Amino acid sequence: MREEERPAFIDIPEEELRSKPRVFTRTIDGETVVVKQRVKPDMIFVHVFQNMLTRLLKDPLMLRTDATPGEKPSEAQKLRLLAENGIRVPKVLHETENYFIMEYGGENLGEILRDTPDIERQNEYIRRALSEMKTMHGKNFVHGGAQIRNFTFLDDEVYIIDFEEVIPEEYIQSFKIRDLIIFLMSLEKAGAPRGLEWVCRAYDEMSWREVLAELVRAILRYRFLKFLKWRIFSRIRMSDVRASLALIEKAEMARLDG
Repeated sequence: MREEERPAFIDIPEEELRSKPRVFTRTIDGETVVVKQRVKPDMIFVHVFQNMLTRLLKDPLMLRTDATPGEKPSEAQKLRLLAENGIRVPKVLHETENYFIMEYGGENLGEILRDTPDIERQNEYIRRALSEMKTMHGKNFVHGGAQIRNFTFLDDEVYIIDFEEVIPEEYIQSFKIRDLIIFLMSLEKAGAPRGLEWVCRAYDEMSWREVLAELVRAILRYRFLKFLKWRIFSRIRMSDVRASLALIEKAEMARLDG
């Protein structure tokens, strides 16, 4: 839709916002848009675990970075900055103190992989998402929570969404590897695992060996978590833990192969 054709956005009533999930779609003058409310993130077990490991290892890869309402820059401001730098993100259409409205970005990669049984077609979608991640990293931006659900496809274009994380400037380089690790973990959790070498080649065909070496080093810092494979922990092995253990095994194999 051309800019001059866009509807003039009006504020959404508070009662409607309270009755909706944090992120929801809305149709305005025939156009589907996404509304995202600003709410304080909940502290869940994985965050407690992250905080503990960050203090223990002093490793920025586990740093908890989710923003709180009112924190600057806001997600809408980050989306505008990313768009200005040529990174494909949904366009912000309207912003208030409590929510913002953006273009609909399409179906997310997790949904696409679930509905696409053909492995080669899956691989093409994954390659395109990793290529967009590489473009973002090449311009010195990182995501912080680069799960496959945060890559969407619409009209044969790939978009990156959900830039809630606030990344300290000094950790940008480290978080490029974190983005890859989180992407790999989300593939494991979606039942669409890929090898470390395959992902590194798809991400950066020219320098994949260097990327792989850095990725393996980063993952193997957490080898001690293998104790969670013991039978006594079987009932508390959540999907994040299972995915982490799978990546540790793959990193150990990659090191042996190297």
